[in-house]
Amino acid sequence: MSDRNGKQTDHFLEVVFSYTRWFFLCVAAFVYLLFYASGAESHLSFILLVVFGVLYMGVTQLFLHKSSRESRLYEWITKGGVVFDLIAYPWLIAVTGGFHSPFVPVGYLIVLHAILYWRYKGGIAAAITSTAGFSGVLTVQGQVFDGTSIIVFITNTVILFLFAIIGGVIISRERKHYAERLAYEQMARRDYLTGLYNHRTFQEHLQTYTEQNEPFYLVMADIDHFKRINDTYGHVTGDKVLKKIGETFREMDFNGAAYRYGGEEFALLVKKAGNRPLPVLLKKISEGVDRRNRAILSESRVTLSYGCLLAEGGDPEKLIRLADTRLYKAKAGGKDQAVGLEEVYPFEAAWSGK
Repeated sequence: MSDRNGKQTDHFLEVVFSYTRWFFLCVAAFVYLLFYASGAESHLSFILLVVFGVLYMGVTQLFLHKSSRESRLYEWITKGGVVFDLIAYPWLIAVTGGFHSPFVPVGYLIVLHAILYWRYKGGIAAAITSTAGFSGVLTVQGQVFDGTSIIVFITNTVILFLFAIIGGVIISRERKHYAERLAYEQMARRDYLTGLYNHRTFQEHLQTYTEQNEPFYLVMADIDHFKRINDTYGHVTGDKVLKKIGETFREMDFNGAAYRYGGEEFALLVKKAGNRPLPVLLKKISEGVDRRNRAILSESRVTLSYGCLLAEGGDPEKLIRLADTRLYKAKAGGKDQAVGLEEVYPFEAAWSGK
């Protein structure tokens, strides 16, 4: 399971809640017109509720399908749904019979929605707010409690709070287990030192790329003179250099992924239809590596050599072998360069866009 899968699940639940609101709005309109449309004041209040609901739910529906799920606005819109529910709930109860409204159980759905975001604390807060709103409506409408109605009210309130507590604990435990599974999965798929994907994940992704039969770049990269860095500054400093290189790869914006292939060797898989030419991307990476390591190695530059291959399908082992051959050619030809597209790409030319 991945974090992306978790976000997809949360998004799916938001879509379900969104359509559930539309369903209850339609049912409420039918029930209201059939049983509770008794006066002008009641008509106006219900019309305002419907207008309020349609405007909010229409905007929410738009953002659920159009906005990025990673954006702050998406987060506000989805979490704002709980606030909308807490406002609309007592309003709906007020115009559909108060204490005897058929929509009283909707409060459980509101509590469940709050639990999804804020665990049991959110559920308790939603239960308190829902109960307060419901009680306020009954007070304004002059509800008279006899023995039976008091028992019903207390029973419903207790069940609502138990639902919030138990549901919150269950969901909190599930989210905790999900986070632990995700952490273990990330540990299995990433290199602990650089934070990049590891060799195993590279092999899996390369296999997927070759099966898609779409053009992509395979790039093998190697740190120049890394043994000299370890011998001169020590292995602790060498590890710091590897970490800085990992940070540089991770900060790059490109259509693909970076991997620690092993030791001081790295790999890139880049879709051909990327947002910048590959030579320019490699130049930016090399500049970032040099910049980040200046504070560590004051008297030495850290450079990379690259072996590049444009592929579309093919046997993964043969592709790696060919990219490695071009990497060795780059290192033998003077290092700090990329070989394998059409010819050797000096980084001065790459930086100028030639």
